[in-house]
Amino acid sequence: MRHEITTVDEYIAAAPPERQATLRRLRSLIRSTVPEANERIEYGMPSYEYHGLFCGFAAQKRYFSFYVLHGAAVDAHR
Repeated sequence: MRHEITTVDEYIAAAPPERQATLRRLRSLIRSTVPEANERIEYGMPSYEYHGLFCGFAAQKRYFSFYVLHGAAVDAHR
């Protein structure tokens, strides 16, 4: 049975070693920019909530993804 990742620490630890530094840097940037944000795993990736779900990131096989998830922010910058 596959272990279900439930924390951002687990997510980063499960990533290939050569990708972990970038994931830690993304996490640090988000946490320093919005220290009040709640951190969790949502949609299988690290996600951050502050007045609603606002961003997330993921390590793909060949790239990293950063997602803006807050609808008002997306609409304002279309």
